Amino acid sequence: DSDTVQVIVRPNPISVAGPDQLICAGDSVQLGGPNTPGYTYSWSPANGLNNTVISDPVLTLSNPGSVPDTLVYVVTTTLNGCVTSDTVTVISSPVPVANAGTDAVICSGQSVQIGAAAVPGYSYSWNPSTGLSSGSVADPLATLINAGTQPDTISFVVTAGAFGCFDNDTVEVVVKPLPVSQAGPDVTLCGSDTVTIGS
Repeated sequence: DSDTVQVIVRPNPISVAGPDQLICAGDSVQLGGPNTPGYTYSWSPANGLNNTVISDPVLTLSNPGSVPDTLVYVVTTTLNGCVTSDTVTVISSPVPVANAGTDAVICSGQSVQIGAAAVPGYSYSWNPSTGLSSGSVADPLATLINAGTQPDTISFVVTAGAFGCFDNDTVEVVVKPLPVSQAGPDVTLCGSDTVTIGS
């Protein structure tokens, strides 16, 4: 006697959550991978995703705090009753706030402090750095020269960085030329002589 049994072996779907990501708060990144016909997808958690039932949703996250947030997203893929899953780790970093300070007006040769107090954990870079006491501090001293006859306006841009994210701010410093005083040459007078001095 004999009997036959048929065993259907269904293939497992391949779940692709994509590589781990580092994003700045407010930015967007695409997770997952290309769509495979016949697959159904489900993402969790839904926080920040534009769609939870496609292969490659776009993720947008905010981070109002002062330290990075780490979130783990799971994609569950189903094909003919077979289910697999994959995870991706997303680090959402807060965006630093750059502060170049208020615009200033000085006379040639004078100094003015630009920027603001340093924030712990921030890095700073100024461009241009010419005339600054340091190009890598939060509040450098700017000492500027104007040898011309008209005011110069110099724009300084500070870039603040933290946790791989960056922000820029600009301050303008107007440098006015110094007037030239002319008293004239030294003279010697006799009695009631008169002479014109200056120029």
